[in-house]
Amino acid sequence: MIEWTHWHTEPLLIGGILLVAWLYSLAAGPYRSARYAFPRREAIYFALAVISFYLAVGSPLDALGENFLFSAHMAQHNMLMYVTPLLFLLGLPRWLVDEAFARRRWLKGTIKFLAHPLIAGLSFTLVFS
Repeated sequence: MIEWTHWHTEPLLIGGILLVAWLYSLAAGPYRSARYAFPRREAIYFALAVISFYLAVGSPLDALGENFLFSAHMAQHNMLMYVTPLLFLLGLPRWLVDEAFARRRWLKGTIKFLAHPLIAGLSFTLVFS
């Protein structure tokens, strides 16, 4: 029987989510350069990403997918593959990404190669299979 009111509150799950949110808030808040404004829209996207991750992993959907319905399990996987990563990427402040590329020139070439449609499509197919 599925317990519809059970939400996962394991210390590792909650602690990991809180650690990631805390590190993001430090990077986007007090440790950002004074020349950049607080990324309000990106912070909302990041918060939505954290919420969508917890809904996929910590909600009763997890127990439903693990024990009862394969369709719920696949909905959980699709949420973790499509929704959460997109929101995490939209949650990155532009200046944070620009500074990462400016300091590491090799990173720009690597990302350009991995983002090529053929390479990205093959990588997606390999991971998805």
